Amino acid sequence: MARIVIPKTAEKMLALSKLVYAKHTADGATSPLNALQDYNWGENGLKVAQAEALHAKAKELAKKLEKLYQDRDALLAPVEQT
Repeated sequence: MARIVIPKTAEKMLALSKLVYAKHTADGATSPLNALQDYNWGENGLKVAQAEALHAKAKELAKKLEKLYQDRDALLAPVEQT
């Protein structure tokens, strides 16, 4: 049986989750994941898309935040030189 390395980063975890959920959805009733008793991919798999959207938004906000810090630092540069 193949081993799957569980990623440590959110981005890689999202990518793996998307693959697993897509395969589970494609397999339908024959998916081996239907045998899981304490985890329901049918319900929780839908959360993957939501998590991916939030991750994309967080990355976008991080870029905007970096730009704000750069603008702030540019405005403070003359003040620091006095």
